[in-house]
Amino acid sequence: MVIHHYQVLDGDTIASTDLAGKMIRIRLTGIDAPENDQPMGTKSHKRLEQCLAGKPLLINWSITDKYDRLLAKVISGKQDCNLAQVQNGYAWHYKYFENDQPLIDRKNYSQAESSARTKKLGLWKSECPTPPWDWRHKRIITCSK
Repeated sequence: MVIHHYQVLDGDTIASTDLAGKMIRIRLTGIDAPENDQPMGTKSHKRLEQCLAGKPLLINWSITDKYDRLLAKVISGKQDCNLAQVQNGYAWHYKYFENDQPLIDRKNYSQAESSARTKKLGLWKSECPTPPWDWRHKRIITCSK
């Protein structure tokens, strides 16, 4: 599916409308980005906007989640924006759901996260960023050195 008009909701979710005018939400698969109210959340949101950059988007999806969002790889131009979020340090590779990814994506996203951590990009500038799955449940990570 190709969409031309959309809104970025956060670092891993966008919204658009279908042909009937119904709003659809699209969750980028394979990643989990900081929530908007979380440290680095605003920067992650902005980085996804930059990746999408007003281009028509190719939405590769096959299933919906329990929130009725399309689970998709989002391609802008020739760029995998899901992967770009991880490469630039603005999302985690969401390993909890990695078995839902094709093997090549699983490998690429995992390597991208390792590289971003090593280079201390984005959220990896912090010594101990709190993953969004913990933030959503109010489990704030404390790091020990």
